[in-house]
Amino acid sequence: MLVGDIDVMDVSIIKPARLTGALVALTLATSAPLAAQPEAQTLTAEAALATALTESPELRATLLDTLAARAATRAAADARTPIFRAGVDTSFRENFSGTAVGVVRNDNRAVGGSLGLSWVSDLGTTVSLDVTSSAQWRTVNRDPSTRLSFTIGPNYVGQALVTARQPLLRGGGRDAVLAAEREAEALEHSSMHQRDALASQLVRDVLVAYWELWYAERALAVDREAEGLAERQLREAEQRVELGTFAPTEALRFGSELARLREARRGSEATRRARALELARLLGGADPARLVPD
Repeated sequence: MLVGDIDVMDVSIIKPARLTGALVALTLATSAPLAAQPEAQTLTAEAALATALTESPELRATLLDTLAARAATRAAADARTPIFRAGVDTSFRENFSGTAVGVVRNDNRAVGGSLGLSWVSDLGTTVSLDVTSSAQWRTVNRDPSTRLSFTIGPNYVGQALVTARQPLLRGGGRDAVLAAEREAEALEHSSMHQRDALASQLVRDVLVAYWELWYAERALAVDREAEGLAERQLREAEQRVELGTFAPTEALRFGSELARLREARRGSEATRRARALELARLLGGADPARLVPD
């Protein structure tokens, strides 16, 4: 009879033994041979966690953010560190004056130094302490009738100055002075919490992916054993059909069971590949074909 454009022959005109052999050949042809796999890498749960925590780019980025936040906190705290100042200065000046006997050179020499310290309190008060000291020498001609010069000095001058400035209308109080430092500390604590949360999530995801791969690996092994058993049973049934001690319809039942088990094995292989890809992603790009849970 005709179904659509397909000519369907009556199955009864085909001998049972030939039908059984054709079903077996079709089943064997549809099962593609497994490609040669690279050398497997046995992985324990502890090793998977160690690798993920070391190689995860997300966790690395979070750790770097935490280090940056910690550095910002230190910079904000160091902004109010007392500032020490020191300086040395010298000067030399000369001029010429006329006398009855010619031109005379006069000079003025000075050496000075300064020390200072300033500090900002929590209330915004800026306290400064400055100490300066200098020494001066002068060489002058006091008698215009001669060219004789006299050196005056050294003359010493010292000064100590203490100042305090308190902003009243702008930027005064602990809230204004410590705002930058408190903000930096809050950002540091936030980055630490994000780091801990990401690490916990990574540990959870790695453990889930690892044990899902372990379960998929065991399920695939069971399916392969069941497939091998079904193949042996089908071969035994074919031999019994040829000997006439087994009904051909029973052999067909074993063939259909083998086809079903092969389909289940392919599904298990696909599941195993998906689980391996997920674990490889969490491990920072490991080869999924080599991951074998211990």
